[in-house]
Amino acid sequence: MNNQKGLTLVEVLGTVVLLGIAILAITFVLQQSTIHSKDNEQQDRSVQITRSVLEEIKNNSRLGTATIFDQNVNLSPSSSTVQSIQYPKVNPKYTISISISNSTFNDLTIAKTGGDLIIPLKNIFKLVNVTSANKETGKQFTLKAYVEFS
Repeated sequence: MNNQKGLTLVEVLGTVVLLGIAILAITFVLQQSTIHSKDNEQQDRSVQITRSVLEEIKNNSRLGTATIFDQNVNLSPSSSTVQSIQYPKVNPKYTISISISNSTFNDLTIAKTGGDLIIPLKNIFKLVNVTSANKETGKQFTLKAYVEFS
């Protein structure tokens, strides 16, 4: 009668409990990675939007206005107000804030025979701040760049 084959009920229940705990742990890890992946996608989208807006400003800086996401933006360097546009225009998910201010550059002096050449850099370059804010999460991405406006 000592010839036992198979598993007892206690061993089977113990194995089922251990497998259940392992499956719950794996499910939790997968859920967390999905949440972080979605956050990263939203941050990446915010970065793409901000870069697109800055490129449009660079390309149209000499014109004085730009159409960004079907919305007009005044690129006048003298306007120190913050301008806001929505993306997408219908059912917006992002608010994009644009501010243009004078740069703090000093004049560039180039020594030449017959007189120095002075280039007023603060009149040529302006500081552009573009901030993209996700309306759902509230997370922001800001990009600052000096753009040639002359």
